[in-house]
Parts: sequence; structure tokens; C-alpha cells
Amino acid sequence: MPVVRSRSLIVKPLALAAVLFLAAAAPALATNLNLSIQSGGSNTVTVPTGTIVNYAVIGVLSDAASDGLAAFSVDLSFTGGPLSPAANPSAPPMTAFNRPAGLTNPAGYGGTVVAGVLRQVGGAQNTIRNSLAPFPNGNVIVDVAQLGQALPLVTGSLIAPAPGTYVLTLSNLSANVIQQGQTGLPFWKVERAAAGAVTPLTVIVTSTGILRSSK
Repeated sequence: MPVVRSRSLIVKPLALAAVLFLAAAAPALATNLNLSIQSGGSNTVTVPTGTIVNYAVIGVLSDAASDGLAAFSVDLSFTGGPLSPAANPSAPPMTAFNRPAGLTNPAGYGGTVVAGVLRQVGGAQNTIRNSLAPFPNGNVIVDVAQLGQALPLVTGSLIAPAPGTYVLTLSNLSANVIQQGQTGLPFWKVERAAAGAVTPLTVIVTSTGILRSSK
């Protein structure tokens, strides 16, 4: 289980309209962040046209060489049409990545809609131990998404379009992990994580039928 420690990660925006947190990250990319987009626990769902399909981006690190996920950002796109912003996390540990506890894209944790694509979904924990600005102001949670502890990093929904086969996928992953063996003083040092395996969600839409694996 993730453990709460009241300290923080180094975060720095990459651009005025962006969130990101690679400022003090070491160049090492030994750890991968593996991601799987699922609906009802499956990477394939069959639904009638017009069905609201709930999805989750499940994340897990490829090894135990870090103290867990510190920050991440991904873009989401759907071949069946434009997406709406993903949901804000409602429970730990992911609330530590959302404002005010953490730091996000200015539009929020759910991403910015650009031509139907969700840009920069996700956020970063308060590893800088910020005490000046209103946010981030939370405590860092270690061991997030450790090997063997996969969890939903992002949740959202889409509407099944006309009959056909469509894909919800992600791209432009950026992520940091917390370096091992720290006390969090004066801040939590981080290192970059590489993009690992990515499994998209296939949405098969029928004109009529029984909804499968869309909860």
C-alpha cells in the first residue's frame, strides 16, 4: 500500500500552458511506466451506439527501483470522435497529484481539449515542498504504482459513436519517479521514467446489442 510522508518532488513547468515536472529529474530511465486503458477490467468493450463507456488508465511501474510515481502526463485520443476532459481523482493516492495538493496543467488534471484530443492529462506531487504559492501544498505519497500495485491513474468516459471499431489510445507520456532511500529533505529527488508497454482500449460499437465490459 502507498505510504504517506509529509515532504515533496521537483516540479517545473515546461511551458506557460503546460504542466511538467522534469526540472530536477536525473537522466536515468531505468524504470518504465506501463499503461493499460481498460473498461470494466478489459481492453476490449462491445456496446450499442450511444452508450456511455467508462474507462480507466491503469498504471504500474516496471520494477521496484524507485519509491514510486512522482508525476506523469499523457495525451488521450479516440478514433471515434472528440473526448471530454477526464475526471478529477477523488481519493488517495491520486488526489496528491491534483491541485491543490499537487500540480497540474492549468486546465486541470483532466487535461486540455485541443481539436478533440486530451492534452497533458495528469499531474505531479508536491515534491518541491512548496510553502510560498497556494499550490501545490500536499504531502507526498510514496510507493504509488509500484510493481505489483497497479492502479487507475486516470478515469473518464466517452460516448460510443456510430457502429464500427474504434480505439482509445495515449501518447506523449512523460513521467518521474521518486529516487529511493530519501527522507524528503530538503525535497524529494526524482528521476525520469521511460514509457513502457501501452495497451489501448478497443471499442466495438454495434447498432443494437448487449453492453459488455463498459462499467
